[in-house]
Amino acid sequence: MVSNKETAIEKLMKKINHEYEKMRERWWDMTADELIANAERIAAAKFIKANIESCILDDGAKYLLGFKEPLAAVIETILYSYDPQNIAKREWFSDHLYDLYDKHDLDADFEVEEESGITMQ
Repeated sequence: MVSNKETAIEKLMKKINHEYEKMRERWWDMTADELIANAERIAAAKFIKANIESCILDDGAKYLLGFKEPLAAVIETILYSYDPQNIAKREWFSDHLYDLYDKHDLDADFEVEEESGITMQ
């Protein structure tokens, strides 16, 4: 028997894909100089979108679902914490996602969804 219930990872992927498409629309409107200035952020967005599904566990997906813009939150932590030229390692990315979930590092810095049940202190 097959369940029609979406997993947290599937829900997160839908949310990230939607957020990514909104980002792409903004990129199309950027000048060449703006694209160059945002190249690291764009590369990080593409990498995360392509790899997050295979690098995250259900609990981590549930945690990220609580944010209005989970893709932006993960992008910012990567760009803040690590060399953007070195993100293209799935093993490192998987560890980074686990650390974000384990420490709940994003709670104080990014806006949460109202119905997520996560409260900010």
